Amino acid sequence: MLEVSLSPHLNLHEGDEVRLMLEPSHLLQATVLVYGLPLAGIVLMLVAGWLLSRPLSDPEAIAYAITGLAAGLICGRWQLNRRNCLKQFVPKIAATNGQQRGS
Repeated sequence: MLEVSLSPHLNLHEGDEVRLMLEPSHLLQATVLVYGLPLAGIVLMLVAGWLLSRPLSDPEAIAYAITGLAAGLICGRWQLNRRNCLKQFVPKIAATNGQQRGS
């Protein structure tokens, strides 16, 4: 679990509205890890299966696709578990309005 500590100068209270920001490059990197690697794994395993045993039957194609999906998910998880990788995906407070809900 990743803990986030807030700066005391923000003077935030429960119910305050804030606007969160994530760097665009970090958002793209997170998208590639979560969606791109599994998709690439599926495509690469289907191509490898097609090259190894043309033509692929439906059960073979499904097995290759599931194997590629699993490999992509494992690679993405491994990348996220690397030291300091998750810290860059923590959003930062971009703005506050200082108003509490219900006031």
